[in-house]
Amino acid sequence: MKWSILALLLIFLSSGQCIHLPVQQLFFDGVGYSSNESSSRLAVSMNTALPLKRTNLRASWPKFQFLNWKVYSSNLSNEKSVFVAILARDKAHLLPRYLRCLENQDYNKELITIYINTNNNSDQTEEILKQWISENRGRYHEIIFDSHEILNMPESMPHQWSAERFSILGQIRNQSLKVAIESDCDYYFVIDCDNLIAPLTLKTLVEKDKPIIAPILRNIPKPRDLYSNFFYAVDENGYYLDHPVFWQIFYRMKKGTFQVPLVHCTYLIKKEYLPHLTYLDGTSDYEFIIFSRSARNHEVDQFICNEEEFGVQFAGDNISLEDEIRKFRPFLAIP
Repeated sequence: MKWSILALLLIFLSSGQCIHLPVQQLFFDGVGYSSNESSSRLAVSMNTALPLKRTNLRASWPKFQFLNWKVYSSNLSNEKSVFVAILARDKAHLLPRYLRCLENQDYNKELITIYINTNNNSDQTEEILKQWISENRGRYHEIIFDSHEILNMPESMPHQWSAERFSILGQIRNQSLKVAIESDCDYYFVIDCDNLIAPLTLKTLVEKDKPIIAPILRNIPKPRDLYSNFFYAVDENGYYLDHPVFWQIFYRMKKGTFQVPLVHCTYLIKKEYLPHLTYLDGTSDYEFIIFSRSARNHEVDQFICNEEEFGVQFAGDNISLEDEIRKFRPFLAIP
């Protein structure tokens, strides 16, 4: 089943009707692989001002080259290297789907470096990540795994945010930028763990060749929630302002790649712009507000692309982790 069927699913959800589709076919078409053995490694690198109790893993593993793509086959000779940032905490209920979407990206895995940062988990997040690394360690150029404990981490629900939590998240995101710069990859690609993206996403964004570009994402399981991962207009502090063009882009009445003042959740950045960007500026604003503000202040243009239905994001509420798992279970229960 093709990815475009997602549009049909969203239409049905928006109308309040019930539709039963094999969700695994929307996101998780299999990918065939062939391999050549060489060398790879699992590395750990992180320096931060946060007080940490750290667990580091380092090993030498065989590397494999992947050639036989099932979908969206393309000439890979001109592709750029990509640094993928995975920042995961208490996401065991989402990680299997999320990681499968990453595996299914139509992009040469030999050109992908993966950085995984996880901390203070109360579920099986770290165990799932370690198992995934064990199963995929030879498929990517490099996997960097950083598991640590932040001392005196404030207790809160998954989407209950405070100035202290924003600061911690900003430091973690800044660390991922630092490691990306050190890797010297051509692009930095961050995908929040509650975002599920189509196989064509990474390749499409790279081909756009923009300073910062995001794929449009839809919210589930809130079909009538019009929140997305971009703003078309912002106020003087960088927060959302309504604008008629936002709805034209959101509903894809206008299709293309559009310059906007803010993108977040999932986006691609060209490496030459990374030194100008930050998630911390001394304010108590949301870290993504600070990030896009730093981009605007340094004249680093941001874009949203809606030429395809690129994927979905799970809508966050101020609820407990247990309630979040129950809420998302209908979308995650299908093998």
